[in-house]
Amino acid sequence: MKSLLKFILGAAIVMGLLTLAFGLLVTVNLFTLPDMNVTVNGWDLPVAELHPGHLLMAAMGIAIAAVVIVVVVPLSLILGLALPLLMLALGLGLGVLALVGVGALALSPVLLLLLPLIWLARRNRAKP
Repeated sequence: MKSLLKFILGAAIVMGLLTLAFGLLVTVNLFTLPDMNVTVNGWDLPVAELHPGHLLMAAMGIAIAAVVIVVVVPLSLILGLALPLLMLALGLGLGVLALVGVGALALSPVLLLLLPLIWLARRNRAKP
């Protein structure tokens, strides 16, 4: 089990690093195309005017997006799907437990009458 968790963690780290590297590769390739424009909030920025600080900010944006994909999306799935299913299972389990309790209370006089018979049957079987 420990090796499976290590494999999953290692795969997640490798996939995150590959995603970050691909994003950086795309961002670096933007700087080699002088006729492209980057539009941010309606502002057109020619790629030739961008400096390496913009590359750092783009890398940070890609890293933040990767963290959101790795952390926030699974948590929202867990809270959105698994939690209601768990609550449903607990509710149904409590209902079944209540029915079993009521049945045990209703059958308790019969069980009290059968208890000495069971004891006698077991006592006779124990002796050869």
